[in-house]
Amino acid sequence: KLSSDSLTVLMEDYTIKSCGDKTIFFQNKTTEASNVKDVEWRFDINGTTVSDNVNKWFTAFTFPDTGTYHGLLLINQNSGGCSDTAFIHVQIFPEIHAKFAYDYDTCIAGPVGFVDQSKGDGGINQWKWNFGIPGATGSSEQNPVYKYPEPGNHPVKLNIVDKNQCADDTTGVIQWFPAPPVII
Repeated sequence: KLSSDSLTVLMEDYTIKSCGDKTIFFQNKTTEASNVKDVEWRFDINGTTVSDNVNKWFTAFTFPDTGTYHGLLLINQNSGGCSDTAFIHVQIFPEIHAKFAYDYDTCIAGPVGFVDQSKGDGGINQWKWNFGIPGATGSSEQNPVYKYPEPGNHPVKLNIVDKNQCADDTTGVIQWFPAPPVII
């Protein structure tokens, strides 16, 4: 961090991660705004330099696909005096979608089998299940089995994370009403 002529310069690298969204919004957070004379946002997109020197404080770029892209925020490069460059790295990862199904034998008050049906190219490797019973232990298995203590509509939540640390979740209501035992 350098300070000169009332302009604070942060010489840093910034990494931005996106899971599925290819349009990224950027904000210039230069601390001494009155000293900013010119700004250029510049990105290398598959060997082509794309820039925006109109928008000083906010801009957006749409990247063509998943991958890593490199860019710059150039402050006062053409104005003389104090200038700065921020190095920006954008990582676009595939989107993931949480989804599950369940099944149980309606003739007995047995356990419910849950099946993870989540989709994504990012290699899902973490599961966190909440079975909708306050105080009950959830599960980190991909396809868990759970025995409900009483019939009812139970909100089940599945959180997933992939190897890129992209996350998604979904909630579904499990209608668990097994047939009561036969009384003779």
